[in-house]
Amino acid sequence: MRGATWRVVGCCRDATLLFVSLARHKGIPARMRVGFAAYFHPGLLIDHVVAQAWDEAAGRWRLIDGEMNSNWTPEVNGRPIDWMDLADDQFVTGPRAWQAARAGTSDPERYLTSPDLDAPELRGWPLLARHVIHDLVALNKTEMLVWDAWGMQLGIDPGSVVEQDTVLLDEICAPLADPGISSDVVAALADRDVLRVPSTVTSFDPYGGPPREVTLRA
Repeated sequence: MRGATWRVVGCCRDATLLFVSLARHKGIPARMRVGFAAYFHPGLLIDHVVAQAWDEAAGRWRLIDGEMNSNWTPEVNGRPIDWMDLADDQFVTGPRAWQAARAGTSDPERYLTSPDLDAPELRGWPLLARHVIHDLVALNKTEMLVWDAWGMQLGIDPGSVVEQDTVLLDEICAPLADPGISSDVVAALADRDVLRVPSTVTSFDPYGGPPREVTLRA
């Protein structure tokens, strides 16, 4: 009979949510951030989820990757990683990634789930758009699975984002890119029709099975 470790499957979202839950239990303000890590593959920004915790002494939010092994310290732009205080170029939140791609300062094709996956919806503009929405709802304390989709996300075609959606994403990324954004502003943005998490979402199978409709518990 296999042990407990064979019965537990998780990803970066799950490790981060555990970290955030423990921090909150200890009275430390913490939240989940959805975006892209620069330390997994040179030159690429890979789909990832980390935590952000409030450093009272420094008066600022720290990006923290609680999933990584402290014995592994890669460098990004000549600087070693501090897993308890990631630099902005080591982990890029969804809204900042979208803004950089829209400004032309970063190639949207650098943003992807894995270089081994030949799936247009898991790279470039569609993935950038989804990560803006997932980061928004995570900031609103609705920490979804990264393969859950709803609202606008279900209408995004592989390889493109329609102009109407692009305008909306530009609008919401401006405040979301600021780590000091207030919870009231986040809540108002997350309550917009095409962004709001409904009672039932479509959950895609990361192993290629058919999508299924999942009803969320209140």
